[in-house]
Amino acid sequence: MQTDNRFSPDVVALLDQTDEVRIEPPSADGQPMQPVIIWVVVLDGRDVYVRSYRGVKSRWYQQLLKQPQHRGRLHVDQRAIPSAQSTT
Repeated sequence: MQTDNRFSPDVVALLDQTDEVRIEPPSADGQPMQPVIIWVVVLDGRDVYVRSYRGVKSRWYQQLLKQPQHRGRLHVDQRAIPSAQSTT
C-alpha cells in the first residue's frame, strides 16, 4: 500500500522507538473497529512501513482498501494517530 502523505517528524520519531502498534481500521460505515497489533519499521528516519502476520489478507488491510475515504488510526504510546491515506 503506497501513501500520498507522510507522518509528521515527531510521529515518525515515536514510531521509530517501537516495534508494535495497534491499528484501528474503519468499518464499512466508517466507524472504528477493534484495533489489532501490527509491526512497524522506520527506515532512514522517514519511511514508515507496517506489516502483520496475515499480510494483505489481514482484516485491517482489507478494510483500508475497501474504505479509502475513511482513515484508520494507529495507537502508540497512548496516542491515536490518523493513518496515511492509500493511493492503491
